[in-house]
Amino acid sequence: MCLLLSNYKAACKRLINASARAGSLLLFMGLLLLLVNACSEDTISHFFYNDQQDVEVSQDMYTVSGRPLISIQSDAASIHIHNGPTQQIIIKGTKHTAHGDTIEANYSQQGNTITITSYINRAETRKEASNLTYSSETTFLELDITTPETSDTNIQDTAGSVTLENLSGQQIVKSEGGSIILNQTTLTRASWIETIAGTVTFDGDVAPQSNITMKTTAGTIEATLSKDDLVDVSVDSMLGQVQNDFDSSSTSPTQSTLHIENTTGSVLVHQRTN
Repeated sequence: MCLLLSNYKAACKRLINASARAGSLLLFMGLLLLLVNACSEDTISHFFYNDQQDVEVSQDMYTVSGRPLISIQSDAASIHIHNGPTQQIIIKGTKHTAHGDTIEANYSQQGNTITITSYINRAETRKEASNLTYSSETTFLELDITTPETSDTNIQDTAGSVTLENLSGQQIVKSEGGSIILNQTTLTRASWIETIAGTVTFDGDVAPQSNITMKTTAGTIEATLSKDDLVDVSVDSMLGQVQNDFDSSSTSPTQSTLHIENTTGSVLVHQRTN
């Protein structure tokens, strides 16, 4: 930029003379070259390095014969799992990569178990470019999975949100930093929902003879269950608002338990009337 200012008058005079001889096209080209020469190579790399993001989409399909188990281990993924009409599992994976990062994602099937693993390989240039900001573009794997309604999951996601919709089964979801949403989902057996820093939102049912646990260290847990669910809800909270609309003393053999633990944050348990 200093070069551009210091040579502005001389450059303009040269370009005007050139335009008189060769026309407006040459004038445009001269201005463009002058701008490029005025900027250093590092400045141009910095600009595109900070804003560019690549997207790669893939789709895989697997057939299962019984209750499937979807096992996912990822260090940064946005996961959405929902029900479909057939015994097929369809995985649509979208890799969002920025700053020279790459994502290694592997899908495999063994019987009725589908295993997904993904890891981010951080670019070496990111370690050197400490002056860059990453608020606009990040690297993560986006998973959209269609599965039979009766499905189990075992998900460990270091950073990213997890959403389950219209499923019934044992759901084990653990995240270090991200929200967990379970919508119109029936939790069975020993389902375990846990996030260290994030919210847990559950709107569904607890199956008979199930023992469900929901935990967070810093965040809100909000659970909405049918008023007809025979479930004993217990809450342990150190700091934060607690509201529990369930106060059941039933000893029915079909009764289930829902245990909620929260260190810092609100715990809200609602009864759904419809």
